[in-house]
Amino acid sequence: RRVGSGELRRRRRRRGRRHHRPPVLKGGGEMTQIPAARQSPQVRNGCLSWYAGDTFELTLALLLRDQDGESVTLGPEDTVEVQFFDAEDRPVRTFTFTQTAQNTVCIRFDADVTAQFPRGDYAFDVRCTALGRTTLAHRTHCHVA
Repeated sequence: RRVGSGELRRRRRRRGRRHHRPPVLKGGGEMTQIPAARQSPQVRNGCLSWYAGDTFELTLALLLRDQDGESVTLGPEDTVEVQFFDAEDRPVRTFTFTQTAQNTVCIRFDADVTAQFPRGDYAFDVRCTALGRTTLAHRTHCHVA
């Protein structure tokens, strides 16, 4: 049986409706859609984002190479600094790490830390002292919703 183009469009539309339906509340004769929250925290298109008040741990793995392309491992005397800035470029919070294990640092956003980040746009820098003072990330965008 040959199917016309109108029938194909209806089939595709019907098939598309089965996927991703937002939750619906029924009450009082009205139906209201509740927008789904995004995963928090998350990195999307290079932007770190989370919801105000969320508590979490953010682990950064530092893949360092010297000018010859050889891997660099942080030593006990090396430090890693992660500094956050607000939209006006004022420092909000600085995290300093020594004794990093396997070139990773873990930033803990507990209740006290996350309280310093109300809704808005932020940026962060990552610097280390393994090869002199080296900037690994400069003004990487963050957003608190």
